[in-house]
Amino acid sequence: MIAALIGVPGALVTALAGYAAGQRQARGAVDAVKRQHQHDTYVRLITEANSWANSMLRVPVATRVDRTHPELSAPTRETELVQTLSSTAIEGAEDRGRFDDALAVVAIEGSIDVLEGAAAVSEALGDITARVFSDARAARAGEMTALEWLSNDQDLTRAYRQAMHRFQLAANVHLNGRP
Repeated sequence: MIAALIGVPGALVTALAGYAAGQRQARGAVDAVKRQHQHDTYVRLITEANSWANSMLRVPVATRVDRTHPELSAPTRETELVQTLSSTAIEGAEDRGRFDDALAVVAIEGSIDVLEGAAAVSEALGDITARVFSDARAARAGEMTALEWLSNDQDLTRAYRQAMHRFQLAANVHLNGRP
């Protein structure tokens, strides 16, 4: 009888320790799946952001090409430019849609720092889009030189890279606990 009274607490402690270890192992697998999903979400956002930025940064190239072929008639150059800008705008809108989809998932999965980084990327991409088409109109009207185009491209690219770097650091900290 005394042995049973002494043995019961030991058995309970052993059972509780086993239960806690099982819970920890199960949580580890769930956390790993969750982290992988977050990682995939962050990679998708980066991929879609880069695609959008690349489609927008092709606009200055199209306009510069238009200005470097004076041998073509003005209507021909105008038609080619409009077609190039239209297809770029359509690609940009599609890329933006995919980026916005990825951003919505990041908003669900990410930490506050990740969300702030993603918002900075979104803002930089919006600035790129607005400025690129504004510059395209100015260049078409002859109000901007090729050198101004190049400096604008560099400014836009620099701002985008800084925003993307901020997002990537926040995502790494969120996923790994370190940059």
